[in-house]
Amino acid sequence: MVWIHGGGFIFGSGDDTLYGPDYLIEKDIVLVTINYRLGVLGFLDLEDEIANGNQGLKDQVMALQWIKRNIDRFGGDPGNVTIFGESAGSASVHFLCVSPMGEGLFQKAILQSGVLINPWATIARSPKRSACQLAAVLGKEIEDPKELLHFLKSIDVHELIKAQAKMFQPYDKILLITPFGPAVDSLSKNPFLSKPLFEAIKSGIKVPCIIGYVSDEGLVALSGERRNHENPYGKKTFLSNWSEIDENYQTTLIHPNAVKHAQMKNLTVMDMRKIYFGNRKISLESVQNYVDLQGDTHFIAGIHEVLDHQVQVSKNPTYVYKFDCDTGNSIVKLSLNITQPGEIL
Repeated sequence: MVWIHGGGFIFGSGDDTLYGPDYLIEKDIVLVTINYRLGVLGFLDLEDEIANGNQGLKDQVMALQWIKRNIDRFGGDPGNVTIFGESAGSASVHFLCVSPMGEGLFQKAILQSGVLINPWATIARSPKRSACQLAAVLGKEIEDPKELLHFLKSIDVHELIKAQAKMFQPYDKILLITPFGPAVDSLSKNPFLSKPLFEAIKSGIKVPCIIGYVSDEGLVALSGERRNHENPYGKKTFLSNWSEIDENYQTTLIHPNAVKHAQMKNLTVMDMRKIYFGNRKISLESVQNYVDLQGDTHFIAGIHEVLDHQVQVSKNPTYVYKFDCDTGNSIVKLSLNITQPGEIL
């Protein structure tokens, strides 16, 4: 079993700090956890052949190729590999399932709270604009791709990461918007994903798979708001600005990619607000409505759309789950002291 960690393609690690392997290693299982490049290091995309993105996903491919060649030396079976992950790790599993690069590298897949059409799974802004913005934060206004790449490569890696942190806008962490992430890389000489996202999922996942989510996935939006309290760049925090969300809901309520997805279903942001809040204000008193909205738009709607395609085209078993056991031991609750009922991660 090969574990791919989450973290919005911007942070995270495959170590055992969050993902204790205790249960699995007591079974007859060979467990492998991997790391992959994140943020600007893993997803710099200048929308040309110079730097064409998805390096982090190609790291995952390389890891799986190594496993296929060598896992038998560790007691594993290269013909019985299951890839699994949560959140961005789950979306990564889905990317690997539809990318030609992933073909033949695994035989089963488990997707836990994430698919590639979830709004946070791909970059919401122009990838090249993000790279230009990063250079601007570092004090250089550059548009030419070659000059831009040369400049960024000259910067110390720690300074790159610090500059990347300064790119977040006030509501980005709440809406799970990141400056760098996966994107269609059709201009690459060696593309990982050349098809548009909604075209890519039509062929389905071609291996036996398990796909699911947890109750109250939207609690992750509250965690983003709590993290903003520690934001060193003076951004306003969601917790103290419910009225601001309410007044400016067209731009602060839903991820930009989720807005596009809703428009494909002939829904507007106003429609979404009415569905979840009715005539109520967006406030602390309607926090469960907010959690439901964020969970559905960020996770569950996309997961169900992928499942709809699986039902139509898959020749292999597809199992679905919803985890709603509220143990109080979830990562978000423990790290952010959230007492709201519901389970996440």
